[in-house]
Amino acid sequence: MPVFNTDIFYNSKIKRELTITEQVTVDQYRQELVAEIRKAYYTVAMADGIVNMLNETRKLLEENVRVNQKLVDNGKITIDNLYRAQTEMSKFDQKVQVAAKNMEMASAYLNFLLNRSLTEPIILSEPDILPVLAAESDTWRESALTNREELKKLNSYDKITALQLQMNQAGALPNIMIVADYGIQGEKYKINKDADFAQASAILTWDLFAGFQNRAKIRQAKLQKEMLDQQSEEVRKQIELQVINALNELKSAQAGIESATSQVKSAREGFRLVKRRYEEGQANLIEFIDARTTLTQAEENVIISRYTYLADYSEFEKVCAINKI
Repeated sequence: MPVFNTDIFYNSKIKRELTITEQVTVDQYRQELVAEIRKAYYTVAMADGIVNMLNETRKLLEENVRVNQKLVDNGKITIDNLYRAQTEMSKFDQKVQVAAKNMEMASAYLNFLLNRSLTEPIILSEPDILPVLAAESDTWRESALTNREELKKLNSYDKITALQLQMNQAGALPNIMIVADYGIQGEKYKINKDADFAQASAILTWDLFAGFQNRAKIRQAKLQKEMLDQQSEEVRKQIELQVINALNELKSAQAGIESATSQVKSAREGFRLVKRRYEEGQANLIEFIDARTTLTQAEENVIISRYTYLADYSEFEKVCAINKI
């Protein structure tokens, strides 16, 4: 049994730190997966919202085709207006098909991340309240620098390097072991006080001269520690930059929601007025189609803006290391 052995002592501590490092790696992967799943979910929800919006808008086009058919039958308008309305319907159906395809692809990717069947149905629920920021940027930077797994991993590597340095510096110390033997002896197997024997000894080994090997190991460990310190400082700056960029993206997305909401209100009112004038014969088909297209684009922009904000918020949570599960 070793009584004093610096290699065993420090190697045991190094193994514990390596175990911690592996756990940090697992935690890092988990946090990245959480953010990716959330963003994939919001992509599915956004695609679903667009499909539903387009299906509702299609009802307006169906009604427009029906009204134009009656007007043509009664000789109120020429048939080219009906053809134009039918063409718009066909173009719109193509857009609906593209949106449905995007929805299917987004759902398959989300199921892939969840390790489920790619065709598994996804239950969606639109958030009533969007998350908002309630702290200053310094708070988020501090959270990131405290909780990010990258820095935790580098901290563990720094401890491992320090332990390696201490182990190499302790190489000049002796190693002490105790050896104990017990058995029986004689011409026959007998267990008594005359047959058994015991022996104990202490062994001391001391490497008095190992050339320049130990000195080189110490110098190498010191260089590794300096490199880790520089790398840690660089990673800290990168993390701070990521927090600033993610925060700016989030603020921009929040402003985009406000702008899109204002646009859709104006577009709805404009379409309502043009629709009334069109039904009264005071606006032509082109004006009606233009107003309807503007409204559709505005409503689509609102949906995209909302879920873009949610996806950016998920990325912000990951960057600031607050998306714990």
